[in-house]
Amino acid sequence: HHMLTIESSSTGFWPYLPLTKVRNFYMSQTTSQADTELFCEILPKTQIRNFCTSVIRTAPHGYFFNALAKALPLSQVTSLHISVNKESGEIFRNFVQAVANSRVQVLEVVDAKLDDKDIETLAQILPASRVTELDISYSSQTLGASAWKLLSQLASKGKLTKLRARVTNTTDAGVKEIAQVLPNSKIEHLDLNNNRIYGTGAVFLANGLIGSNVSILDLSHNPGIGGSIQELLKALPLTQITKLALTRIGDFELDTVQHLAKGLQDSKVQVLDLSMNKMNVEICKVFGQGLSRSQLVAINVDQNMIGAEGAMYIVE
Repeated sequence: HHMLTIESSSTGFWPYLPLTKVRNFYMSQTTSQADTELFCEILPKTQIRNFCTSVIRTAPHGYFFNALAKALPLSQVTSLHISVNKESGEIFRNFVQAVANSRVQVLEVVDAKLDDKDIETLAQILPASRVTELDISYSSQTLGASAWKLLSQLASKGKLTKLRARVTNTTDAGVKEIAQVLPNSKIEHLDLNNNRIYGTGAVFLANGLIGSNVSILDLSHNPGIGGSIQELLKALPLTQITKLALTRIGDFELDTVQHLAKGLQDSKVQVLDLSMNKMNVEICKVFGQGLSRSQLVAINVDQNMIGAEGAMYIVE
């Protein structure tokens, strides 16, 4: 058995985990300090590589972070996903230090209230770690320019190839910070889905993507970006982007679609998501006319108003 889902009531067989070949372990919640400490004592003796947990958010769980911090450096965990209200200050810092001393390469701390101090902790410690993928999505705190400046330092100094910051209230000011360091970073996958990015942010990204390693870019659900995305679309042929997600970025105008079609012609984009942009038949006709020289192999136009006629313009 290489996949196992555990509910909190299943603690009775945890002591037997070291006798199994379980690699992927999902713990839905921790219900007590005793259960948490029991699991963290057992974890280093197991073959678990991917560990995912969602801790109850109604109370502090400093004991969870403390116990996990002790277990991680001794474990075989390479992918760690935590959905939890974080513990601030020294507890969180000790946890991040434990990650840096472990085998963890994928770190996801989502649905947490990360503030500038916590981001500073990540920026200071993770460059010395094995972490190549960082996900800090669904933060109830706003990631402002100062936090993004710290993340940019991490991106330029660390080993990060993937950075996800969905639903973090990121604005154009934050985008400016990360865009400036993209050419000097190893980031290949940048996910800014569902934020508050507008036309100015698109211009910052257009400049930063040129000469960068970014091949996957997700700007979906930033409705303010749609009418001012031309500069980014013009820059596509000068980037390494192969997968571009632009779901629900605003109503597509004809000039926007023309820039997109032209940008695709000499770009490396192979997968494109344009769902939920209120595209109509006329827009599909203009868009389709510019696709002959593109390298697209997959396109998503779900939840648009294209009908069979619009679909044929794209197919042809």
